[in-house]
Amino acid sequence: MICIGGSAPFPALLYCFSVVDLLGGLYAGNLKRGRNVTAQARTYMIKMMRYDAHVAELLQQIFRHKLVHTSEPRGVLSWRGDIYSWAIRHADPAQHLTIQDLGGKNYERFAGLKIRCDKRFSVSIMDFASDIQRSVVREGHGYLATLQQSPEARYKFERAMLQLCSPEE
Repeated sequence: MICIGGSAPFPALLYCFSVVDLLGGLYAGNLKRGRNVTAQARTYMIKMMRYDAHVAELLQQIFRHKLVHTSEPRGVLSWRGDIYSWAIRHADPAQHLTIQDLGGKNYERFAGLKIRCDKRFSVSIMDFASDIQRSVVREGHGYLATLQQSPEARYKFERAMLQLCSPEE
């Protein structure tokens, strides 16, 4: 819990994204190397976690890509005409996935630089983890319920599991 409590939030976020990537691959029925992991994970966040497409893309743009490849999220993101900074809220549902309009008058510090920002995107790590869990076990509409109700979902899951468990060629 030290990762979530404040002293090292990035490993907790990285773990959350890796679970979403796995669930996205299972949901899509594709865990082969070379697949579009980002698109599959985004589809999972939209369909099963019920995230707005804009929010799912922001999460990936600010946090996922850089955490996976450089262990640090982007300092700021220029996206769709706005400059976004970010904040990590460890357990604050009221701030989870919120976008605060800063009016372009706020300056954030990153690596000793002051950068003008238009908006601040906040994520609560505990709520992100809870959203992932709920997406799987939500009664009637979670991923497990989908697997029980849909032969196509079961087929995709089984295909992905075979890919995951098979030796690589």
